[in-house]
Amino acid sequence: MITRAKAGVFKTKVYTVAAHKKVEPVNVHEAMKHPAWQEAVKEELDALIKNSTWSL
Repeated sequence: MITRAKAGVFKTKVYTVAAHKKVEPVNVHEAMKHPAWQEAVKEELDALIKNSTWSL
């Protein structure tokens, strides 16, 4: 059996990078500048309180 590599046929791999790259904030101060992160923090805190898994 002759494989592609033995026959000298190589198919190059093509890697692409998404045009819209989402970058996560590096600290809480940066995160709290964005409404989406503020909402996520609020939802998480509400869930912790509702489930009685955390208290202040």
